[in-house]
Amino acid sequence: MAETSTLFELEVVMGFLRKFIKVYFWIIFVWPFIKNKINRFKVMSPVETLRQVKDNGISIVRLGDGEFSYMRGNKHGPSYQPYSDELKNSLLNVLHKRDSRLLISVPRAIQPVHLKSMTKRAQNHWKAFLCINYKFLLNHLDSSYVYGDGLVSRPYMDTKDIDLCNSVFQEFKRVVQDRNLVIIEGEKTRLGIGNDLLESSASIHRILCPAQNSFERINEILNTVFSLYPTPNKRELFLIALGPAAKTITLELVAKGHQVLDIGHFDIEYEWFITRADKKTKIPGKAVSEVKEPLKNNNQLDLTKYTSQIQAKIL
Repeated sequence: MAETSTLFELEVVMGFLRKFIKVYFWIIFVWPFIKNKINRFKVMSPVETLRQVKDNGISIVRLGDGEFSYMRGNKHGPSYQPYSDELKNSLLNVLHKRDSRLLISVPRAIQPVHLKSMTKRAQNHWKAFLCINYKFLLNHLDSSYVYGDGLVSRPYMDTKDIDLCNSVFQEFKRVVQDRNLVIIEGEKTRLGIGNDLLESSASIHRILCPAQNSFERINEILNTVFSLYPTPNKRELFLIALGPAAKTITLELVAKGHQVLDIGHFDIEYEWFITRADKKTKIPGKAVSEVKEPLKNNNQLDLTKYTSQIQAKIL
């Protein structure tokens, strides 16, 4: 028993040290020296970001901590998308892209004034992120460009102001109102199914893609999309929830004249918002990559309408 107790205590100590190195080291010893220097970059609020889609017909592509990790050459990113040099270069191309039809979006924490809108846990995460990525951000971000908020797809769990959360979701519903939506998503994402997120849209079609390593199938995905939608239509709006692969797909669609919203985890965040969840949990019938539990039973989710909306599968 004594040996077991000692091992347990050792694991607790090691866990604390790992967390200290991962987060608190940066916050305590590095953050005080870089927080003012990083403040040169400008990032919109999540509501302002979505208004660009509705009011100005702009497309949005988001780059989060996983994408920045890959751009730095770190091979440890999202478990559902393996690293490759091709992916790294593709993401760098997205970050540096300038097109009047496209708003490049990065986490609003890159402008530290936005940290106050976040929970303490989220503040700690992004302070550590800024410290780790400090030199990369200085070398690759443009201080003359006003970025959209790459966290627009995560308006609930990391935001402490519930009124701000609600404003973001209402703005999104305004974006999709009366639009013909084309959703490019992972096989089990099921964006908008089981809630009212897309109810105001005129129509919905879905193109299902692999939940794992979709970037490897990028050419196949693009060929399928362009065979179905060869020319742009002003009433159409593409919603993409496909991890890092969504970034390249967005650029290609915008180049052809389509309007795109790279929306990521937005639907899952809305599910958590509806129930006022205080931690990330699985949603019945939907894939939640950040929760290490098996996909919950589909029986609670009526897939009749969803199945009728599927236009193509690339699986």
